[in-house]
Amino acid sequence: MALGALLLVGCSLMTVAYNQSVNLGLWWLDDFVAFDDGQTQLARSQLDALLQWHRRTEIPQLERLVASLQTQALAPTSADAVCAVSDQARQRFLAVVQSSVPGLTQLAVSLKPAQLQRLERELAKRHDKWRERWLAGSEEERLERRSSEAIERAEGFYGRLSPEQRALVRQHLTDLRLDLTAFERETLRRQRDLLDTTRQIVRANAANAAEVANPGAARALQQLLDRAAQSPDPAWQAQSARWQQTNCQLIAALHNAATPAQRQRAAQTLGNYAKDLRTLGAASSGRSTASL
Repeated sequence: MALGALLLVGCSLMTVAYNQSVNLGLWWLDDFVAFDDGQTQLARSQLDALLQWHRRTEIPQLERLVASLQTQALAPTSADAVCAVSDQARQRFLAVVQSSVPGLTQLAVSLKPAQLQRLERELAKRHDKWRERWLAGSEEERLERRSSEAIERAEGFYGRLSPEQRALVRQHLTDLRLDLTAFERETLRRQRDLLDTTRQIVRANAANAAEVANPGAARALQQLLDRAAQSPDPAWQAQSARWQQTNCQLIAALHNAATPAQRQRAAQTLGNYAKDLRTLGAASSGRSTASL
């Protein structure tokens, strides 16, 4: 059951960040393609509509999920239970992706060739940074970096881990034998897919002066997102499923090895998240974060 909370910690669903998510999302997208004024207006309106939908529809579901986890935090768990929570969290993420399709389609249609070139450069730049962080050094050094990050994330939830608990995390990551080159291949496949699909959408709509997305553009983007959610590569599907299962086993083992005080802290952390989610859900649905 701890996985859901760890995911929330990783996503940083803090009230201030959430209420600023339109501005943050706009900044993030603009960094990839450098919007013109019209695209900025379009992106802001689409992001604001997505946020209001999420506040109205998804926040209550997330609150129920977190409240359920809080009631389980003091009890032992199992890998199957952890994976079930992971699946619920993934469904909430996919719901957001699905709701974003219309807005993303309009933005994709509006892109210019120079912006597509910038997108390609920015994707390559971010991939180079990823390689520097995770593939540099010896296998032992890479394992140490992964272990340190996993321990830091767990300690943000449970508090300080004991030497035995830290060793449990390190041993799990050692046994996992994570093949980051496979992860890199899938990442590069997704980037190529994104670039190819976006170029196809732009070419198909080049004659549309009003820049209104046609059904073909929406279908192409939907299929792109489907391939990102479920890779067409059978080898990657199998490896990803194995990693998920072993990670569920680790999280269950770590939770079951937690002391009563650590589990109490976990319950308190989840309670704080639930409170924040209630606050966000109670906010006026008509309030636009664009003015914050």
